[in-house]
Amino acid sequence: PPEPKKQKMSIEESPDSEWPEAWFMVEEGVENQKQMNRQEPNKPATVEALRGLGIKYWKMDADAFDYPVKAVPWDPKDAVDPRLSAIRDDRGY
Repeated sequence: PPEPKKQKMSIEESPDSEWPEAWFMVEEGVENQKQMNRQEPNKPATVEALRGLGIKYWKMDADAFDYPVKAVPWDPKDAVDPRLSAIRDDRGY
């Protein structure tokens, strides 16, 4: 079968160097899920591994726009950040 076409994103994802740190958690003995729970020795999760899981990352300037006050249900049309709107539109959200 033909390979599915990759969707062209109008807003490029952040480069690998800007992704936040991620790691594999311990399998057992987690007493507090709010702690980091890193393996000893630490086993980092690479950006390539995260992308393989379907994780995307865009570094946004949260201070550049006034976002709506927390509301439930949240209407994405209330967010006026054009970069955030473009990402949502590209991804069909």
